[in-house]
Amino acid sequence: MSVIMFIIALTVFIRICGGFLVIEKAVTKGRPGIREILIALMVAAGAAALEYFVGTTQIKHYIIPAAELLCLWFCGRYLWKGEKRKTLFFAIFFEMASFLAATLLRALFTVLVADVTYMDMLSLKGSVVCLISTVPVFLASLAIYSLNNVSERMWFRLGLAAAMLSVLFINYLTSIENPLIDREEVSSWLYYAIVLLVLIFVVQMNKHYNTEKELAELKSDEAMMLEREYASLSRSYESNAKLFHDFRNHCGMLKNFLTKGKTDEAIAYLDELVGESSTFKACVWTGDETVDYLISIKKALAEEKGIAFEAEVEFPCNTNIKSSDLCAILGNLLDNAIEACVKVKEPSDRKIRLVIRRIRQMMVIKLENTYARAPIVKDGEIKTSKTDGGLHGWGIKSAGTAAEKYDGTINSSCDDKLFTTVVTLSFDGVKVS
Repeated sequence: MSVIMFIIALTVFIRICGGFLVIEKAVTKGRPGIREILIALMVAAGAAALEYFVGTTQIKHYIIPAAELLCLWFCGRYLWKGEKRKTLFFAIFFEMASFLAATLLRALFTVLVADVTYMDMLSLKGSVVCLISTVPVFLASLAIYSLNNVSERMWFRLGLAAAMLSVLFINYLTSIENPLIDREEVSSWLYYAIVLLVLIFVVQMNKHYNTEKELAELKSDEAMMLEREYASLSRSYESNAKLFHDFRNHCGMLKNFLTKGKTDEAIAYLDELVGESSTFKACVWTGDETVDYLISIKKALAEEKGIAFEAEVEFPCNTNIKSSDLCAILGNLLDNAIEACVKVKEPSDRKIRLVIRRIRQMMVIKLENTYARAPIVKDGEIKTSKTDGGLHGWGIKSAGTAAEKYDGTINSSCDDKLFTTVVTLSFDGVKVS
């Protein structure tokens, strides 16, 4: 008696563990742990005792499946927070497959050996065969859980093949005259096999439905994205048209002043366009007058907004790096840094640090700034967070285009306090006559 109870308990435990793997793979993201193993052991021991001591001929076939089903549903639903209906569906699916495998294997042994005791689960032979039937079921559950390179279509075909073989074997049992096999019981097995087939098709159809739904959502999102991009592009064209129209007018005014020798008026007009620049003195940072002027402007602008600006520059002389390209990189990155710092609530926390170093034939630009909200970084590039279209984001692309001319890269990262951008530019020396 104790041996049979142990075998039954072990069978139930292995089945529950296999069900855990199936439900974890199909429904939840929880993993079987010590808690679930202890619950499975307790359910297995309780189900074995009920099956052996309490079970009658009418209900003994339902004690173990019901105990396993409740255990799987409880763990998947409440411990792993899985979807209630989906968890119950896969628990029922697994139980029917396990029951059918054990029943047909016992029937096979009964026919081959001509011993009816194999049909009784409470006998030693019947309990051992049930235990043996758990091996392929558990291995299949483990394969479903572990293998990711097998397509869903392959799993569908394997499940369909197993269900069809079950139907064929049941039809064979109904066609032979064997007094050891109850025909009415065999007919009930056929219902189980048919239901199992239906469940397999339901799972496959549900997969197709979800796939079609995702494709429909993707197409909808793509259409909305295209619409937004079109609207943004239209606004960009409008902004560009206005910009170039104004630019031509400004150039015309400056040309008029300069052709008439009105230099002071031209300077005053430029001051109106770019703002007064007489509040600071240009410092010598790099030796390149244009770059020094740019850094000085940005430093003055940062300090005007209450941002502490620090610069450490070790600039290589006589290189093939053009001032215009370097200004495109520094100007856009410093603009982004200033914009991020301004949003920091505490003025004492607004800081920008610019470091330029020469490492052999490479110039390294490192820019650090504090921030209130982390910028969007994708593939090492800063993405604009603005959504109002226009010309936003083009400055970042302009800096990247300038860096590419020198086999350069722009990489960004951030921690809890600082946003860091590192630019590397390769250069060649230029002889000065």
